[in-house]
Amino acid sequence: MRVDLFKNNVSDNKWFKKTDLSISILLIYFLISLTAYSDDLPVELNSSLIQIKTINIQIRDIYQSSEDNWLYNFANKYHINTKEHVVLTLLPMALGDYVSPNDLLEAERLLRGKRYLRDASITLSKDGLLDVKVIDNWTLFPTLSFSRSGGENSSSIGIKDTNFLGQGIATTFKYQKDDQKSGYRFRVTTPTSLIKHSYASLVMGEYDTGSLRKLSFEKPFYTSDSSRMIQALIKTEEQESTFYQNDQQLGVSLTDSSNLALSYGWLRSERDDTAYRALIGSSFYRLDLKQASHPDLINYFSVRNKSFLWWGQERYQSKFQVLTNIYMLTNKEDINLGFHDRYQIGLGRIEKAIGEDIINPQLETSTMFILSYTASQGYEFAQGLLLHRFDLSTEAYDNQTLDNFYSFNYQADYFYPMTEKWSLYLGNSLSHVSEFREQTLGLGGDTGLRGYPTQYQHGKNRWLSSLEIRYYSDVELFESIAIGYVAFVDVGRAWETEGESNLEQKTLKSVGIGLRLFPKVVSGRNVFHIDFARPLSSQRELNDWEWRVQIKNKF
Repeated sequence: MRVDLFKNNVSDNKWFKKTDLSISILLIYFLISLTAYSDDLPVELNSSLIQIKTINIQIRDIYQSSEDNWLYNFANKYHINTKEHVVLTLLPMALGDYVSPNDLLEAERLLRGKRYLRDASITLSKDGLLDVKVIDNWTLFPTLSFSRSGGENSSSIGIKDTNFLGQGIATTFKYQKDDQKSGYRFRVTTPTSLIKHSYASLVMGEYDTGSLRKLSFEKPFYTSDSSRMIQALIKTEEQESTFYQNDQQLGVSLTDSSNLALSYGWLRSERDDTAYRALIGSSFYRLDLKQASHPDLINYFSVRNKSFLWWGQERYQSKFQVLTNIYMLTNKEDINLGFHDRYQIGLGRIEKAIGEDIINPQLETSTMFILSYTASQGYEFAQGLLLHRFDLSTEAYDNQTLDNFYSFNYQADYFYPMTEKWSLYLGNSLSHVSEFREQTLGLGGDTGLRGYPTQYQHGKNRWLSSLEIRYYSDVELFESIAIGYVAFVDVGRAWETEGESNLEQKTLKSVGIGLRLFPKVVSGRNVFHIDFARPLSSQRELNDWEWRVQIKNKF
């Protein structure tokens, strides 16, 4: 099949006290679970399994060329390689374990999934020698973004290290300035020794419009047969948000919010290449709307308090393929074509604001039933690759004063290789919400309709299609930066607004060209986008070329 071309190439605090008992019970359950479960499930021995008796780790420099080149010499000399103990802790197996060929392939994927490692190769000899070879990426680099769209400028600049001192610690410091806010943001994510394959993250932001504090801990389902998952999140944020419509400012809001979320999951069973998991969790949310300059903004901040307990099931099928030129340029990409779905049902309470008083509205409280479902899968289709995802969320209330809430989103991406160097990309998305919540369901330059202002159209419904013709060049700058070119057409529409009508009710279109630069040896899998786009609009002030320079995580 031609797809082979891809391969290998402050609300009322009393309201929260009602849930204190539920929190305590859940936390106790978590603590008991930490000691009651282990990721080391019993192994059924068979002839294909080999026991690990020795582990040898080789960490290679960024450049292996023998050529005397100043760039190669500089990178290899000043880059701090990943430490051996870091690679050892990333492995899903240990001395004495019995492993299969599939276990080795999965271990390679896990290592390649770390942004500071470019590639990994793992072999196991019959006498039990596990040979692990990894190639490092350059991990210290600047982050930048400059754009001008709809007459507004925005920019950000910072520095990021995804492997600080070779310890697997990711740090980011960024300054951001646009028409909505300016300020600094710091983030650090570090592995922890509390539980194997777990990490903690801290995010702090200080802006002229507010502040952000976020602390999280996660031990994911690290492998397809991992026995447990733990997640915890606490977040507080004060922010000023600016809303746009029709290339004009709709209004400004000032909010103060806090969020707490806890979840736990365990492996129920495993059949063939599919894992079946059970999940349980709890979530608490509070929001104060302190200021709002436009009455329509109450539609976006109707939920003031929400807490619920939930239970769910997850099905995860592992069908990975190693491909190239999907989201990146030239580098290996592990793409899962397996079926992955999750559903959650929950019960809790919600407090919503109704009426026209923005700051001191009438509050209605209700019991709330929650149902959510997500599913994703990939196919080899019509000599290309089709990846799609579906998300559904619903909330039903027993208080008849409140309208039930639901939303869904469908995204499909199709990649078709026309030749070795030319490919076609088609992306389609369709979204619907029964009401706005915190953020508009908008359409513009910030949501994929290149060339248009931010949130140009609003609506409860939105669709967007993008067609791209891509060219992957053989030319590489310094043998390190892959180059790609793109010509694109974006078409979309948002409709059924609340409040102000859209200036343009019709379908919006834009065309453009772009350059893609992918530093193959730099961590982060970042692709530099330089785009020139022109809206095909009947509005004279929009009918001009716009430019944008950004760093994204895909082509």
